[in-house]
Amino acid sequence: MTDPVYSPDGKFMWTGSEWIPAPPQEEPATTPTASSGGIDLDMQDSVIGGDVVHKTVINNDPAAMTQAIISVINELGMFDSGSKATPATPPVEEVELPPSFQVGDHVEYYSPTNERWLDRCKVVGLNEDGTYRIEVPKSSGIETKHAVVI
Repeated sequence: MTDPVYSPDGKFMWTGSEWIPAPPQEEPATTPTASSGGIDLDMQDSVIGGDVVHKTVINNDPAAMTQAIISVINELGMFDSGSKATPATPPVEEVELPPSFQVGDHVEYYSPTNERWLDRCKVVGLNEDGTYRIEVPKSSGIETKHAVVI
């Protein structure tokens, strides 16, 4: 009599007309076990016939992972642990404003709605609290802003 034909994963046996579950073999299948803070998995690729075995250790220790990432970054030269360099801020250009604007002066107005600066605006009044009334040209006409701080 010939040896039975098993499926590549070894779980089924060919009877000549159909596949049936194979009887248990001598060696029991391994199960994941916890060890040293991680989980060891023993995986076999059944498509290739069980001849590929891969062991994976999953490490959930945040301190070890952080240290590993820092060492990789240092080796790549992306981080110098010896110096605490702060990014250089660009120089701020000083703008000299006149002490006060007069009615009729042209100013720029920052529109918070449009998130941009609008030019061709004109001072049309001075308020007692130091704010200005300005006219802002829009496509629908001219809009007056009543308490603008410049």
